[in-house]
Amino acid sequence: MRTKLPDSSSYFFHLQKLEGTWERPQGFVQNSTFLTREEIQAVCSSVTAAHSRDVQWKANEPLVLQLQARMRGFLLRQKLSERLHFLNTQLPAVITIQ
Repeated sequence: MRTKLPDSSSYFFHLQKLEGTWERPQGFVQNSTFLTREEIQAVCSSVTAAHSRDVQWKANEPLVLQLQARMRGFLLRQKLSERLHFLNTQLPAVITIQ
């Protein structure tokens, strides 16, 4: 396994023999099945952010449900008001038909 250092030098580590060297070993093949520190950090950050969002939504769930109920009530009252207005404006036509 090759590790790139901040000064752009490389360190080679044999995972089975647990030996390391600064010089490229003969027959070296890069094993890319291991995650780099940056990849691990990115995954940890995204999982932590997702968990934080989930906890935040769960904490505000009663508030969201209350807001949803109030909005549904408002929309229903608005529809009923429109229907009542329609019936009141059609009253002369209804009286004429009867």
